Amino acid sequence: KSRIINDVHEAQYVNEKGEALNMFYGYKTNGTYADDNEAASVSGPYGLPMTQGDVRFVDANTDNVIDENDKTVIGNPNPDLYGGFFTTLTIKNFEFSALFTYSLGNDIYNYVRFKAESMDQFYNQSTTINDRWTSSNTGSDIPKAVYGDYRGNTVFSERWIEDGSYLRLKEVTISYIPPKFSKLYRDLTVFITASNLYTLTEYSGYDPEFLYQNNLYYMGLDFGKIPNTRSVIVGIKLAL
Repeated sequence: KSRIINDVHEAQYVNEKGEALNMFYGYKTNGTYADDNEAASVSGPYGLPMTQGDVRFVDANTDNVIDENDKTVIGNPNPDLYGGFFTTLTIKNFEFSALFTYSLGNDIYNYVRFKAESMDQFYNQSTTINDRWTSSNTGSDIPKAVYGDYRGNTVFSERWIEDGSYLRLKEVTISYIPPKFSKLYRDLTVFITASNLYTLTEYSGYDPEFLYQNNLYYMGLDFGKIPNTRSVIVGIKLAL
């Protein structure tokens, strides 16, 4: 098959004829090495023997060398289904309306988590690394801290890919239309509108609904842009 691979922010996208657009392309993982002897028998992504506490990358061709031949599709940023639905309920002088948006089956490259869990520099890290591999915590899937990452624990792999599915209460409005008591106006409505009230998702990032760039080659890349914020608007609509 003809194959085109694009590099974007430590990640790779692959495009192949007959396949979905811009699939995530990298290594699969299987926890961390608990045994030094087992780890030393494998040459890692940077050509050095792995050690106890390093990431155990899946050796797809079983040659004890982790390289380009072991990379595969590790995620799909294209949703299986996405959209929204709207509902309205009217009770006497009150009207309740709600807009829901959703996305199902899409994967996200969490670049923010990649930076916050790499442990390869001195910048601040996420509290999740408190559960990293140590001599007293050998069962962790988070590798040990290694300044400089000279064995390649942080290379692009399914460690940084997450399910981006979500259901969001995008907007809800409560309106009240009081009985008309004057000939000076035609209609009067008092309303309150709240946006982005609640999101149901397993994604660990700030917001599963984002846009890095209006470009197909940046699909599913969460670069940490300002998330959708909650807001409340109170207003009056007056028709004279």
